[in-house]
Amino acid sequence: SDLIRQTVMERIETEYDFKKNIREHILKQHNMYDTNPIKLFKRAFRELVDANEIIVVKDTALDSLNFDVIEYDEKLFIKSGSTYNKVRKYWDEKGVDFTCSERKLRKLLYEAEILLLHDGKYTKERKTRDNKSYSGYELLKNKFYNYGGNINEEA
Repeated sequence: SDLIRQTVMERIETEYDFKKNIREHILKQHNMYDTNPIKLFKRAFRELVDANEIIVVKDTALDSLNFDVIEYDEKLFIKSGSTYNKVRKYWDEKGVDFTCSERKLRKLLYEAEILLLHDGKYTKERKTRDNKSYSGYELLKNKFYNYGGNINEEA
């Protein structure tokens, strides 16, 4: 019985290169996702919000910078850097290349009529009550959430 098991295991090891095949499998998984940066961003954003990994606040008069997104008046104000970095990490952990820079993403969001311009710029500077400055970009919440169809569909 042990001899048969050993023979079978040796045969499996020689016929199936696990490391090579697992890498191929991961690369095939990547192809399951739409590569549209807005769809990838939206999918990760929604999943991270649901998991409480992106901090969403509803008050625009903030006392601290401890937030990622401000939700108000059918808009989302996304603080530059923090949310984008969490989305990049999310996709990195899934083995999916999210190579779109935050600057390029803002441009794509604007072209899709989701991002609002402020004085001709994609970003807007804001301040907390104690005068700490932060920048970010404003999205039309419903257009963003509805972009590309239902969130439950593949990104």
